[in-house]
Amino acid sequence: MERRAIETHVIGPMLHVLSLATALLITACGGGGSSGGPDCRFNEDWINGRCRVEIIITPITLPGGIWRGVDSDGRDVVAFVTVFGGFQFVDGSGNQGSGILAVGDGDTVAGNFQLVTQLGETFADGTTVADCTFSGTIIERQSLTMTENCTTAAGLQIQEMLSLNFDTLYNRDASLAIIAGMYETQVGSILNIASDGVIFVQDAVSGCVTNGQASVTLSNANIYFYEYGIDNCIGPDAIWNGSSFSGLAVLDNTFSPELLTVAVIGEVGGVAISLAVENVRL
Repeated sequence: MERRAIETHVIGPMLHVLSLATALLITACGGGGSSGGPDCRFNEDWINGRCRVEIIITPITLPGGIWRGVDSDGRDVVAFVTVFGGFQFVDGSGNQGSGILAVGDGDTVAGNFQLVTQLGETFADGTTVADCTFSGTIIERQSLTMTENCTTAAGLQIQEMLSLNFDTLYNRDASLAIIAGMYETQVGSILNIASDGVIFVQDAVSGCVTNGQASVTLSNANIYFYEYGIDNCIGPDAIWNGSSFSGLAVLDNTFSPELLTVAVIGEVGGVAISLAVENVRL
């Protein structure tokens, strides 16, 4: 079977895990903990009851989904959106954004986010980060159409139209037991996800050690929160030491062996970068 449309980019030592956790129309609460987990606004009940949220408004239309389509330049786009509205999307150029997709009255959606290029790439004006807003309409579990307006750090204006369709892969059940296992990365390292969601990778070439945590958004939604940090890199890869990344992941069983698709944004050497990676289950 031909792979689904998502640009995969591997830059520097392999970064295998992610966690973006964002939420729609909820208030923050205390108890986020000091272990580096997502802000308590970002889950309905974070790990071990460390954080709970109060949902103020439940929208009539839920934004959750795996959304695939194209932008007005003809580039493939994939967006992972949690039921709370937190999203991570990647376009065909490897640019990636994350933020909150808020559902208004009826079928309207709006939000803002930061768009980030992959490491070593820039926008047309040489910059790597743009502030963006979007607005559009959604038909729950069917279609998502938006207009995106971005302004780079140097003032370049970028506008794109996005036309996306719901992918039923989102309906697959999710659990730590389902995602647990070993995966081969695109550079040949082994990603291990333990039964408690703990993630570990050691790159044989760079020495980089990745430690992180996977968690479930909802038991009936195939989107996972991921977060991780990188240390112990040697030589020219030492720039990755102390970096941290977060985003969302999807486990795709329409392939054999199945794929763990990861979208992540983080910082390396003080520069925000985008990564999108597919890992193959062993």
